Formats: sequence, structure tokens, C-alpha cells
Amino acid sequence: MFKTFRRRAISITAFVFALAAYYAGNANAQVPTKIITVYNNSKNDTIYPMLDGFTGNVDLWMQAQFKDKVSDVNTQTFCNNSPVLFTDCPPGGGTTGKPPTLFRAYINPNKGIRPGEFVSITVPFYTQLTATTPATLGKSSAQYIDWWNGQRIFFYDGVTAVNGAFNYNVDQNGKIIPPTPVTPIGGAAVPACAPGNMFNCEAPTLVSYISIFTTGSIPFDLAEYTFAAAEGPPPGGLRPPGTALSIDLDKVNFNISAVDGIYLPIAMAAVLDPKDPAYATDSEYLGTVIPVETVRAILSTFSNSGASWPYYYPSYFSKAQPTTAHTTPQDGNSPYPLPKVPSANVVFAESYKVPAPAPPVLSSDTNGTPMLGTSAQEMVTLWTKCTTSNDMSPTCRKIKNVFNFFKLNYSVTCGLGEQPDTPTMLREVYGWAEFPGCSHRLLDTDGYATAIAEFCELQYNYLLKPKDPKDLFNPYARLVHETLKSNAYAFSIDDKAAFKGVPSVPGTSSNGLIITIGGPEGLVNTNQAPLPTVETISKFCH
Repeated sequence: MFKTFRRRAISITAFVFALAAYYAGNANAQVPTKIITVYNNSKNDTIYPMLDGFTGNVDLWMQAQFKDKVSDVNTQTFCNNSPVLFTDCPPGGGTTGKPPTLFRAYINPNKGIRPGEFVSITVPFYTQLTATTPATLGKSSAQYIDWWNGQRIFFYDGVTAVNGAFNYNVDQNGKIIPPTPVTPIGGAAVPACAPGNMFNCEAPTLVSYISIFTTGSIPFDLAEYTFAAAEGPPPGGLRPPGTALSIDLDKVNFNISAVDGIYLPIAMAAVLDPKDPAYATDSEYLGTVIPVETVRAILSTFSNSGASWPYYYPSYFSKAQPTTAHTTPQDGNSPYPLPKVPSANVVFAESYKVPAPAPPVLSSDTNGTPMLGTSAQEMVTLWTKCTTSNDMSPTCRKIKNVFNFFKLNYSVTCGLGEQPDTPTMLREVYGWAEFPGCSHRLLDTDGYATAIAEFCELQYNYLLKPKDPKDLFNPYARLVHETLKSNAYAFSIDDKAAFKGVPSVPGTSSNGLIITIGGPEGLVNTNQAPLPTVETISKFCH
């Protein structure tokens, strides 16, 4: 680690460069860019970030950016064959049957970001892959990679994890396909090392895939961002003639997702012009600045090797068998730094699977009779007590209301039967998600507003210090927000605590993000965005 005074100088340098507006040449036009700077404040760990390109269906951001060049406003333009949906949306709709495409940019792919170092990357709005004309613009899949609309940044700790993620690629028939290098059109804007790097910044490696890699088996942490804000019909909606589309290139939205699990201490903040009247609050960070080593100790205690809470079971992959999970490191690689801890909804979604995956995803995967650990098992006991007895304590009253809402949704709105079994109910409740096989939204069921508010209040009931510790609705939410002091999403609707949107202010601009791992150094504003308190539960839940 280098001295504090040098770190301060680096922070100011990165800030000055991030405030500048950069534009990179493209075959058709100048492309707006923003800068993402990642600081590794850990003592011993090398971090490997990876940008995940846009993989939605219809890209409203690209439609809005090129609105004057889209000739047929009734066509679903700028479609990407989604690896989630396995569909394409050519003009007129329908499916092409082409394999899906997933684009990634690996940052500092060879040496990673070493302890005490940082890397700044210029991220263009889009990278053009194929030549277009006014007649063909946006009319076929994967003409562009959109790096701004609903993006994810994966953070891997160590070469073992990043190599496993990099090599995993298999088609729908199980055939192993090596990752395909991406060759943009000449002059296209690509993610690149930004000015101001004081360390060895490597050009990001761009590759494409046709499958989603096994995220549960390889530990990582996840941040998400959206640069700019497009306005128009929702993605996938047809645009009637004359419909106006607009895009504000200055806005920045971001969050840290612990909805699936938590692994690393991440903090994120927008890089803003100090002239912004709301600079003091808009530049506050989300996440946590606790050291990596402290977080690892906290997660180990919380899980207690699965005796208190399940943990993600590590799987390893070899170069020769990049899609076959092994229980031990391959190719002479080192074990992953562990543990990674799953969220409550993942615990209920994974633990009751029959047959259990082999190797398991969680330590609790035991063919339908899961070993949940004492803390997770107490959640099941609390749910059962509140939904089958006359207990009218504040916690049980809210649980009864949420239970009755989901039961009504299942039996009446969805018409799926009287009620689901307890594992299915817990999975959907803790994920605040629709039941499989139901074509209706939860919003379509009577009592939605009350149920979602009380569900949120239950998530924060650790703040109320229940008289009986076994009345804690979600120990994982307490772990994230109270123990780790993090603004990361602890559950799926944790938006007011975990999401930050920086508005566009006339005469100023938002030109990127600062992300830190394991400490505050690198952040321009070291004040954290507010976490929920006893006094503010209502504000966060209504």
C-alpha cells in the first residue's frame, strides 16, 4: 500500500479527469462517453472487474439516441437476441432462432487491479459492430453493444475466479464454445484506458458468449449502473408515428446488488460537477467502506460454516473442461477467498430443490430436506407460527397480511390452486416475485399497496429489536444494512435504501462513477447515503 498523501493526490487527479467530457471516434458519429474508476483498497487481494454489455430485447436507449435515423417508428428497432429470453426481435417481431449474444469487457484482464492501485476506463455509450445504412440502422440484432443501459459490473477476487468466468461458454445443446473475440467496425468507440491512469492500465478484452455462465458457483460481487435516461414507450412497445423520443446524457443511476448474495465490500459514487446545487447529497456514496478482511470475518461468523446460515458452495473449472464444475481447484489454481453468503430469497429458492444440484450451489442443498442452519430455520419457524396460529404480535400480524395477499394472488389472481406449499410460498414472498405459471403481476391482486409496505417493514424489523430474537424476519437484511453498514440491495424492493439516481442539472454534468473495494480512499465525498433507521422505516417503505 502506498502513502495516504499519494492516495489523495490520485483521487483528485481521477476526479479532474472524470469531470471532462470525452468523445471517441466512431464509424458514424462521435460517441458520448463516461469514466468508471475502480480503486482496490484491499491489502492482499487482486480484483478483476468485468463489464456486462446490454442483453435486453429492445433497447430504448439506442432508439432514443438515433431517433432521427429510425425510418419506421412502428418497428421494434435495436433488438439484441437476449441470452435470458433466447429470442431475437427483427422487424415485425418473431424469433430468428439465432443463438443469443452476451458481450463482456474484462478490465485489466491479465494483471487485474492490484492492492493499493486503481484503473480508470472510458466507457462509450455504444460500440458499433457492423456497418449500417439509414435503411438498415437498428433493423438487425447485435449491430451495437450498448454499454450504458442497465449494465452490470462483476468483481472477481483472484485469477481463479475470473478465469472460470471467462472460459465458461456452452450452447443450448451443451456444446462447449470458446469465448469469441469481438471485432468492432473500424473507428468504433470501445471501452479503453482513460487519461489519468497512474498504474499499468491494460486495454479491456472484448469477447462475446452464447450462454450465461454459472454465477452461483464462482464467487463474485455485483454493481449495476445506467448512464443517461431515455424517455419514450417502454422497451418492446411499438411506437406510433410522431412519438417523441428523448435522451438525457448526463444522468447516472447506480446500485450495489446483494439480492443474490454478498461477497466483497463495495462503495459507489457518482462523479459530479461541484457546481451542482445538490452536490453534497448527490455525491454521497452507496455501499460500505469496511475492509475486505473485516467483511470476510463477519461473513464467516454469520454463516458459521453453514451451521447458522448457508454459504455458496465453491465450484472450480479447468481449461480442458470449462463448463464442468469440480469441487477442488483445477490447473494448479488457488482456492477462492471465501465465504460468499446467499440472500434469504436465494436460500429458499435453492435449498429445497429435488434433485439437488451436483455439486451443490449452496451448502444447504440436500435433496428437499435442507440443512438451513439455525438462523434460516428460525425464519421458517416464525413463518409457520404466524400463519398457523392466533399470534397477533406486530410481527405476526404483518406476516399474516403478507401471507394472505400471496395466497389470494396464487388462488384467485393466478388460479393455480388453493395455496402453494411452504417452500414455494417462502421463495416467492422473500423474493417478492410472481408465482411460476402465473401471467398476472402481483400488482394485479387486491391489497398490493398494503402488502408491499408491510413486507418492507418486516425486512427492517431488526431495527425494532423484537423482544424474541426468533421474531427476526430476515437476518440477512440486518447483516447487510446494520452489521456491514452497507446500502446494497438486501432484498428485491430495497430501492430507497440501495438505489441512487443523480438528476441532470442545467449547466452541470454527471460524468461517471467511482467504485472502491474495501475502503474509502478514492471517494471524493466520504459521506454515506442514509441507511434506514427506526425513525425512517416509514420513509423507506412507503
